[in-house]
Amino acid sequence: MQRAGEPQEELEERIGRLTGMVCGNVITPKHSQDLSSLAFALYTRYGRTSSMKDLEESIRLNREALTLRPLGHPDRSFSLQNLAIALYDRYNCKGAAADLDDAIRLLREALTICPVDHPGRGSSLNN
Repeated sequence: MQRAGEPQEELEERIGRLTGMVCGNVITPKHSQDLSSLAFALYTRYGRTSSMKDLEESIRLNREALTLRPLGHPDRSFSLQNLAIALYDRYNCKGAAADLDDAIRLLREALTICPVDHPGRGSSLNN
């Protein structure tokens, strides 16, 4: 996860480290976490630079992480929310209604799978 006020150099180092972990030939038990972390780091860089390449890659990685977090996985709601937020940003940039529709669908799913006491419920409601 990003640290508040993380310098750009540290963000770039983290992206490089996570890219090496994700692109390696070995799939570890925490592969979905590594994918999500890299997607979030790229999304953070997109927020600083407005690089559509970073946003597109963040969306791709979030989709891949979501496939590794089936219904019942404790982090599925976080993956749904992260992908929805990235799609919403792409909608704001490109105006593709399909991105907005997908974002709404994903956020609704995140809300339905979060029990009242789930740590992600508050952010699901907020989004």
